[in-house]
Amino acid sequence: MRLNMENILKSKVIKEPFDHYIVDDFLIGLDWVDSSKNINERKRWGLEIDSPWKFLFPLDNILREDVENNMDIILKKFGKHRQSDTKNYKVLTGFTFTEPRAVYPIHEDSNKEIAEKHFKGIPSSSQPPWTVVVYLWPFKGGNGTVLYRDGVIDKKVEWKHNRAFVFSPGVEATYHSFENTTDKLRITLNINIVSYD
Repeated sequence: MRLNMENILKSKVIKEPFDHYIVDDFLIGLDWVDSSKNINERKRWGLEIDSPWKFLFPLDNILREDVENNMDIILKKFGKHRQSDTKNYKVLTGFTFTEPRAVYPIHEDSNKEIAEKHFKGIPSSSQPPWTVVVYLWPFKGGNGTVLYRDGVIDKKVEWKHNRAFVFSPGVEATYHSFENTTDKLRITLNINIVSYD
């Protein structure tokens, strides 16, 4: 599994309510785990039909390395969103599991908040230049991300398997929220490039 750099680089900025990008087919090599396809391959991996993402845990390291290897290209495209001159960046990846009927309230992500979850003492006061949320599970009928302007819902990013919502926190107000109105676990992959001093 790896980043689909072609789709990332050809993505276009959407200006409202804040600069963001929607990248479909963000990851290459994700298709085969669809629960309606290739049941034998899924059984070989020991995947339960209702819990198809257990195998992803070791893959966040692979994806972290892929982001690190492509960081110069990524920051060149998204470089205008950097708020400091630091050359010190760290890539953080992880999965968010949202239980059925759960709601995560309106919020903004910050470099400090993200970094302090993963390492101590080095987060910069600037904001992360690149934040990505990749929609993984369920395959259909999930809830995307809700975007706000002045505290009011402005738009909803539609859920689509392997779609990424990409933005740069802190450049402008980037208030967003998400919920899970389904009866299945909502699983996303989160990628952050954070800066540190």
